[in-house]
Order: sequence, then structure tokens, then C-alpha cells
Amino acid sequence: MQKSLIIISLFVLASCGKRYKSISEFHIKPTALKNGERIKLLFAMVGNTNNQEDKYYNQLIVVSQEGGDTVNILVPFNQGLTQTDGDKIFNYFSPESQNAMLVSTDPEKLATLTNIDSVTTEFPKYKKVVYDNKYEGWLNNNLPTVLGIIGTQN
Repeated sequence: MQKSLIIISLFVLASCGKRYKSISEFHIKPTALKNGERIKLLFAMVGNTNNQEDKYYNQLIVVSQEGGDTVNILVPFNQGLTQTDGDKIFNYFSPESQNAMLVSTDPEKLATLTNIDSVTTEFPKYKKVVYDNKYEGWLNNNLPTVLGIIGTQN
């Protein structure tokens, strides 16, 4: 997809009858986005749970604001995205980033944390991605895929 793509922001919350696809169906390319890279959301397929039991990734489709490439990001939890978030610029954070490690840390451990540099939580490794057949055209793509989270940085 090119820069001239009309950006369509679709945010889909998976219904109770969730379906999944295997992570092996994605073209994982860790270098497709660099840590901190500015991105804009095109599509978000997110589950409706806090993901403590189901253990799946949510699928975001984003366009880099630096290189114009379109990329999938597999996120291990619902980041609370809404339709209005399609108008915002976010940053991508790789699984190795301090931001990703912090949000992957058990909240009870965070409460006692005294030095954020000591966080060594491993990024979640799931085998499935939430999926909905209604959005097959968006979700089944051959785009490069990264694992990580999105957020903003000051």
C-alpha cells in the first residue's frame, strides 16, 4: 500500500464468539518498524477481554509516517483503542523496549518497583491472533509483521 492510500480507520472489537488464526500465518519481520517510529492506525482488530486467560495477540494495521510502509503490529493486549484514535499519530515500541517491558510487567510487581531500569519482563509469546471473518480483506494480508505495542512519547 502506498502513501497516497486514503486512510480508513476501522476499529473492530471481537465479539464473544472469537476466532483465531495462527501466528505462523504472519510474515514476521522484526525490522519492518524501528523502535519509536511514528505510525498512524489504519485498522485495529482487538479482543474484548483483558487477555489474561485467552492468550492471543490483537492485530493492528498501521502506516509508517517515516517511510510510508504499511505493517501489521501484533499487540498482546487490548490497548483501549477507539475509532477516534485513527486520527492520532502513535509511536511503535518493540518488544525489547523499556515501554513494552513495563506494560508487560505484572501490576503487583510495578507497585514495588523502585528503578525502571531493572525491569526485565519478557514480552508475551502467544501462538494465536484474534480474527473475524467479516474483515478477512483487511486481516489476511502479506504485510510485514512486527510484535510490540503502540503509544505516545513526549
